[in-house]
Amino acid sequence: MSDFGNTTKNDSKEQKYSYHAFGSNLKALRKKKGLNARDLARFIGKTPSYVGQLESGERKPSIETLMEICKFFDKSPDFMLTKPEINSALSRQGYSKPLNEEAEKQKEHREMVLNMLDTFEPEELDHLDKMLRSFKDFTYTSREKYKKLYSK
Repeated sequence: MSDFGNTTKNDSKEQKYSYHAFGSNLKALRKKKGLNARDLARFIGKTPSYVGQLESGERKPSIETLMEICKFFDKSPDFMLTKPEINSALSRQGYSKPLNEEAEKQKEHREMVLNMLDTFEPEELDHLDKMLRSFKDFTYTSREKYKKLYSK
């Protein structure tokens, strides 16, 4: 699991500040949802003391934990790592977009494709499957050749 590591005295003020901003945002969002640290800890598979350390800026989350928290609160990582006062100003100006907006578009596209596939005959689906597999093999082979060519 990727980890940003713990905050140390050697971290730059800017880097520390972004994780303190993360902690402030996390605490504010948790309280806004009416949750205690134990509830949030259960969701992300950590301990309440870990949540407390995140909120105080003593610890930095792994990328996986950051994304779980972002999904839970429907916020982007840049929102979570930005000073609360900047987030408020951006939100008032209409710049804050939920993380799930892109996921919704993807879901709509997936449903559209699945609906189209429902209209195909079994033989057509087999042919489409063969074409897609060939394309996948071609792109993989091309990528490997490119890596070999330019990694020298």
